[in-house]
Formats: sequence, structure tokens, C-alpha cells
Amino acid sequence: MISTRIFALVFTLFFTGCKKEENKTPETPKGATTDNEATKRDNEAKEMKRVVEQAELRIKVQRLTSIGQTTFQQWCAGVTRYKSVYGFYPNIGTAYTTTADSLHKLEAGPGIPFVKALYGKNPTGTPLSGAATGDRAKYNRNAEEFCSFSNDNLDNSGILIDVFGNSKIRVIFDTDGNGRIKNISEPDLPKEIAAISTAEGIPARVIIYTKGENGMPDIVAIQ
Repeated sequence: MISTRIFALVFTLFFTGCKKEENKTPETPKGATTDNEATKRDNEAKEMKRVVEQAELRIKVQRLTSIGQTTFQQWCAGVTRYKSVYGFYPNIGTAYTTTADSLHKLEAGPGIPFVKALYGKNPTGTPLSGAATGDRAKYNRNAEEFCSFSNDNLDNSGILIDVFGNSKIRVIFDTDGNGRIKNISEPDLPKEIAAISTAEGIPARVIIYTKGENGMPDIVAIQ
């Protein structure tokens, strides 16, 4: 009887121990990672890469904006020298007025005349035609170079563009000669020159700008 009880007790203990072993969750080996931890680290790495790329993009945009402003300032300086030599601003529109300030949309036609007037050559670098009646007589009779232009300033169609490829370049001349640019009716002006739409205007002789597109910043030069 005692042997039977002992056998039963041993059997019960053994069977219970086996059940516990079956139900026991295996421990994660020391140093191993779970799928959740690996996914978390992967997401953190992707986020860090995104932040770095955005920072690099901001730096690139800032650098290009500075280059664009320098270019526009050089063009403004060229216009100022042109006016000093010839006594008037480049005649790149359909008519020259001295009773109001004038805005020219360079992508709409005056872009290449603007180059011819300030470069003293065609955009390709060849001489202007007609010292008496051609482009030279119309835009720059002495064929003097007031500023230069490169291929980077032109798109594949030969249209002037800014450093971001924006062709909507606006050039404004103080053609009424009062030292202020005012009463310019143009939508969506950059904030730096928004007052040119008023009768008070701002003190300036030449303004060149592009309104930023596709998230790019405005580029404005004032002289």
C-alpha cells in the first residue's frame, strides 16, 4: 500500500513538472533583440535620415538664394551703369514712358532685349546686328557690356531664369525719374517690396525680383 502511494506521488510530481515545462515561455537569449525593437531602431534611423536630408536641403536653398540675389544685384548695377552712360533706362518694352514707373515681365518678351541691352551682344555672344537701325541701335548703340550673362541664366528655350529655374522675372525701372518706385500694379508682390503698389512707393531706381514658386523663396534685388 505504501509503495502504491509513493508511486502515485512520484507520478503526480513528475507529470506536473512536465506540464510546467511545456507551458513555460522560452526566455529571450541575452543580447538578442525582438522584432519590435528592430522595427523601432529602423524607424528611428529613417527619421534621422529625413531630418538630415531636410537640413541639407535648407542649406542648399539658402546658398542658391544668396547666389540668385547676387546675380540680380549685378543686373541692377548693370542697369544703373546703362542709365549713367545713355541717360535713360533700357528700352525693352513696347513703348518707353517717362510719366510713370515701368514693369517688364521678362518671360513675356523683353527677356532677350534685356540681355542685349546690358550684355551688348546676343545671348550667344555674337555681335548685335545693325549699328544704324538694328538691335544695336535699339538696345545698346555702343555695344558696351554693362554686365554678363551665362548659360545658367537661360533655359533650353533661351528664356531668362533665376537660380531656381523660375522664368517669371520682373524688372522695374524708375522711368519717371523721381527716385521712388510706386503705383506698380502687380499681384502677389514679395513682402520686401509690397509698398511699390502704393502711391508712396519705396526709394529705388531699379528692382529685379522673382516670386518664389513650388516652395522656393522670393529673390529680390533693389538699387
